[in-house]
Amino acid sequence: MWKVEFIAELLTWKGTPHRHLQCVKGEAADCGMFILDALVQTGAAKRYIVNKHSRLWYYFTDKEVILDIINEVRKSYMLTGFNMVKVNELADISSGDILTFALVDNVAKSNHIAVVINDTEVIHSVKKFGVIVSPLKDYEKRISNIFRVNT
Repeated sequence: MWKVEFIAELLTWKGTPHRHLQCVKGEAADCGMFILDALVQTGAAKRYIVNKHSRLWYYFTDKEVILDIINEVRKSYMLTGFNMVKVNELADISSGDILTFALVDNVAKSNHIAVVINDTEVIHSVKKFGVIVSPLKDYEKRISNIFRVNT
């Protein structure tokens, strides 16, 4: 039941323009911020404050900013009754799973995040289009991490 609410909340962001580190439904959504907000709004996690970083951080540092944020949320910010686990097999992806991957070919680290909304689609926020639903198959080869929230 929670996954249905989580996906429904994410879909209410559809059409929101992309803005780095912003999280205002209908006005501005960073790829990770609106997903974190949906976790909060559906009662799975406490609010997490993301430290400011360049929108091109992945070119200038070895840090895995997105992965570090997810790991911090899963270790310290999940509410009672929820946990976030790493899924090791691409074949095991299911709706509600959180994916990290690189959108840029010459970048080895995860610089983007999306959520699987059904067997064939993900929702994410991209610079040019904002929050959109895209085919999962467009990103499958780029996936570096899969996380699942369990209740």
